[in-house]
Amino acid sequence: MRLARENLLAAGEAVFNMAIGTLGVNMNAQFIIHVGIGCGAGWVTRYNGAPAIIFGLENIAESGWSSRDAITGLVAHELGHLAHETWRGRHSTGRGSGPWWQLYVEGFAQYCETIIQPVHGWHQIENNPDWLAWCQAKQSWLSAEFLRRVDEGEPVTPFFGSWYDLHGRKETGYFLGFKAIQRLAKDCTVKEIALLDNIESALRPILAGWAAIRNTP
Repeated sequence: MRLARENLLAAGEAVFNMAIGTLGVNMNAQFIIHVGIGCGAGWVTRYNGAPAIIFGLENIAESGWSSRDAITGLVAHELGHLAHETWRGRHSTGRGSGPWWQLYVEGFAQYCETIIQPVHGWHQIENNPDWLAWCQAKQSWLSAEFLRRVDEGEPVTPFFGSWYDLHGRKETGYFLGFKAIQRLAKDCTVKEIALLDNIESALRPILAGWAAIRNTP
């Protein structure tokens, strides 16, 4: 946790400035370093009436993301969330809910992470170096499984968060969402993607196309 704190203090301002320049969004942020049981590695909220990102040192350490590279990626990821909320808040499009919304917002943040910090994106690989290759190899199966769970009313929690896993792999929904946002980015700006209205109609056809090429976990 000490290492995570040191790297957050060292990397935070520089990554914030990169995010502003890369995404072209006018936003402010307070960075709050938190220690507490059961908290996530990072989440966007408000503190004293202003936008804030809280970084949970305990979860960062448990996830193995304390290194400078992983912290850099994590900060960029959370700034992607903040940019998303800033754009949507200013345009009265608000927040959504449900599995498609979760895939959308985490995919958006993961996409922002990779363009803000292309060298240090994908903080998930820090202690799991084959994670990205596994997700890429199983992209079709992940798409089919996500669609199956949505259509059958099953929870998609195994795709998200460091407390869950899918066949032993955590946060596969971040990869799947990233790939969907990356596909949309061929025809849309980042801001246009941030302001999408009908999320399911934008993402479902993309996943359905990948799911048509079946493979196994």
